[in-house]
Amino acid sequence: MSKKNIIALLVLVIAVGAYLIISMNEPNEKVFNYFGKSEEAFHTIVIADSSATITLVRNNDTWEMTDPVESPIKQTKVDDLMKKLVGSKTSTMPISILDTAQETYNVTESLGTHIKISDAKGNVMRETIVGKADNYNFSYARHPQSTEIYQLSENLTWTIKPDVKGWRENVILNLNSDNILDFQAVTPERDYKFTYADSLWIFTENDIIHQVTDNNEVMKKLHKHFQSLRATDFLDKEFENYEALLQKPHLSLRINSSDEDSKIITVIPYDATNDLMQVGSQASPLYLIQKTFMSDFNFELSDLIE
Repeated sequence: MSKKNIIALLVLVIAVGAYLIISMNEPNEKVFNYFGKSEEAFHTIVIADSSATITLVRNNDTWEMTDPVESPIKQTKVDDLMKKLVGSKTSTMPISILDTAQETYNVTESLGTHIKISDAKGNVMRETIVGKADNYNFSYARHPQSTEIYQLSENLTWTIKPDVKGWRENVILNLNSDNILDFQAVTPERDYKFTYADSLWIFTENDIIHQVTDNNEVMKKLHKHFQSLRATDFLDKEFENYEALLQKPHLSLRINSSDEDSKIITVIPYDATNDLMQVGSQASPLYLIQKTFMSDFNFELSDLIE
């Protein structure tokens, strides 16, 4: 072998050896689930930003809000949160470790959203600050005590927004109309009742008796309220301010059904766009509802004639 070939071979061996040494010393990049592979151990989730803080707690199989108010929360919000937490993957290699990058990736204390997840024993499973990305498909994360910033495969920004009103369950009525036996409405001027019998609604008011079908426009509107009445907002711990007014309601409604206890609803005017509703004797919360609810129960008798 010539001297030139030997030198070339040595150079090649040295290059290959250097490459192997460098490769062995380079950190291995792996993908992992940032919040864990399962939500089964999640018990308490605290979400906070510069505007608000909410606390969600698992009660058996149901998640509830415990702070700043005690309230049921929307199942759709829970499902979306769990799906994105468990689905959030990232690389073991951070995209940045620079202090100056925290503002760029919106993971400072003031720009990001803080989320802390604990198990039933109070052990913190994950605590991080989530930052909004320009790309809708992902978001950023940084532990409050670390400079390492990771890119998450899920966009958590809107999912974990601590909007108290947005998280609270706002469904007031969700009745199966097929199971309603009768309902009675009382206003300062009227007192009438609908009773279901033989596929018809029997309307009675004073000496008036009239048969009404489900296809009647009045009945369609009332059934729609029974099936899906939602609050536009909530009034917490304000019962004393409205107690006297609720004693003289503009609408009092009692609904009897075969599958649930009787529902008693009291409604009074609130402002130009909403009325205030109390369900049963519940003092908190009181609900704000659209004015169409009360107005739809104030129909004309002629509207029942098809």
